[in-house]
Amino acid sequence: MRQATRRTRSVIGTERILVMGRPRRALDGWCSNCAELVRLVRPEEAANLAACMLASSQPLHAEKLHLVGTPEGLMYVCLNSLLNQN
Repeated sequence: MRQATRRTRSVIGTERILVMGRPRRALDGWCSNCAELVRLVRPEEAANLAACMLASSQPLHAEKLHLVGTPEGLMYVCLNSLLNQN
């Protein structure tokens, strides 16, 4: 007599959700690399987000960040380029 074998298959899915209030020093501006209007954040805000991404074991490639300068001489980071670090 042959005994039946029971198999169980488990599938685990993960999802990344970023909840971010509007930073005091963020603005919407044109990113020529993305060719669209994007959220721009100051470098210190980008560093805080990057630290969160590194804590979740997501690699960060600084050379892929889009930097946008303002007429006042301030430098901002394109939020799309920071979040799309695949």
